[in-house]
Amino acid sequence: ISYLPKESYDYYYNNLYNDIVLNENYIKRTENYIDRAKKYLASNEFEEVFKIIVSIIGVYCNTNKLNFDDYVFDMISKISMLLRITYRKSNEELRNRILEWANILEKENYYNNYYLEDLILNMK
Repeated sequence: ISYLPKESYDYYYNNLYNDIVLNENYIKRTENYIDRAKKYLASNEFEEVFKIIVSIIGVYCNTNKLNFDDYVFDMISKISMLLRITYRKSNEELRNRILEWANILEKENYYNNYYLEDLILNMK
């Protein structure tokens, strides 16, 4: 994992967003991001894991794929596990940022999606 470049949130978000909008193979890119997050998790790079999770969830929310995509059930369960471990093992500063992010999701009514609600509720 030390050889993988650490990318920005915008990098993850924009590439996945473009794949979804252009109807390219966004599932493959999502799986690649999840695999990368698992590698970062194994190396205790929790900041990187969180960045990837937030970008995936942001893209799926902004493109309305959370409600209308059969792939989401499997993807959210993987991300839920990554988020849960990241939250529990990260330092207090990152835990606070994760909670702030969860609060933003709640305020923006993302709880109308059962998968996302489950992801946030199972985090702790």
